[in-house]
Amino acid sequence: MRVAALTVLTLALTLLATAALPAADKDDKPAEKSDKSLEAGLQPGKDEIGAPFHPYNVTGKEKHRGKFHSLISENGLNPVILVFVRGVEPGDQILGLLQKLDTLAAQSERLRLGVVVVFLSEDIKDLVGQDEEREKEAGKIQDDVGKFEHIAAALDVLRDVKDAYKLNDKAEVTVMLYNKFRVETNRAFAKDTLDEAAVGSVLDEINAKLDALRGTAARKPPKK
Repeated sequence: MRVAALTVLTLALTLLATAALPAADKDDKPAEKSDKSLEAGLQPGKDEIGAPFHPYNVTGKEKHRGKFHSLISENGLNPVILVFVRGVEPGDQILGLLQKLDTLAAQSERLRLGVVVVFLSEDIKDLVGQDEEREKEAGKIQDDVGKFEHIAAALDVLRDVKDAYKLNDKAEVTVMLYNKFRVETNRAFAKDTLDEAAVGSVLDEINAKLDALRGTAARKPPKK
């Protein structure tokens, strides 16, 4: 009887002690690495990019500026970092990413690496017909990204590319690397989640793929 009573008392004290623990102690577990990226539609190593489209070119080659021109076709079979941005006023996080991509393109000229960023208007419904609105938004893009020498920036409408590129509805920015039209990496991020760690992760993944391409190029016999 005494043993049973002691057992019950010990159990009661244990439960009280557990309940009295502060919340911080209960949650005091090793931090797990958090991947803030969203699910991206086109799958690396499996899918090819969507069909070429003709956005309104804002920067890039002078002869294409102010015209509807396919940057997908322009880059052909070369590797391309393709970025989709929701809206036309990128914040500091996106501009920071573009700055790093601009530098990467400058360092990867031998690969003929292209960097294309397509801003997807949330207000324009008819990109061809709404001239005044199109030029206004193109001006905003020029102000923000015109300084990048190795990036071609363009304007388009979300509905015109969303299905072909399987863009996540929650994504503010999607960063994709493709080569010979085959998707190599694809990451999507919701608003305000493209922090320094996320940018570093994206660049590491892209650089790993580019390093492999550099190695392949180095092994090719010289042209006669």
